[in-house]
Amino acid sequence: LALSATLALPAPAFAQTQPPPREQSPRQPAPRPQPSSQSPPRTPIPPARLDALERRAAELFAQGDLAGSEKVLREQLALDPEAPVALMNLAINQGAQALRTAGQGGPEADTNAATFAAASLDFLRRAIDAGFDDLRRIERDALLAPARAQPEYADLVRDWPAVLN
Repeated sequence: LALSATLALPAPAFAQTQPPPREQSPRQPAPRPQPSSQSPPRTPIPPARLDALERRAAELFAQGDLAGSEKVLREQLALDPEAPVALMNLAINQGAQALRTAGQGGPEADTNAATFAAASLDFLRRAIDAGFDDLRRIERDALLAPARAQPEYADLVRDWPAVLN
């Protein structure tokens, strides 16, 4: 499978900030740790800033600029480290980079693709821990195939009903 310089992406490529209503998923995002009395209080991040970063990352991703999209998503996570949608989008981004890199062939490309695939699974795990619970999306998104191919993926979804509680 050879991929061109611009990756053709299925729409919608990224998870959305406003996911559809969850009828079967009562899971709430994991509680955020409370700052210790010694650390300074966090300045609230304006939602408009986070939305702008999310839109920019999606634009770059749609243009095939996976590295640029990754940079913006990491900036978003620096502001909100437990944002489930940003974590999911990084899982998708890393999966896309794994697929693109694997298409280049050769041992170095294989090593890089494996690194991206492992990162995709790590971000997927973090997204689930932060409250992302759309198993249908996780199991069907073509760009998450490198994460699903990791041996640890089976452990991640084995007890999915327990994840939702």
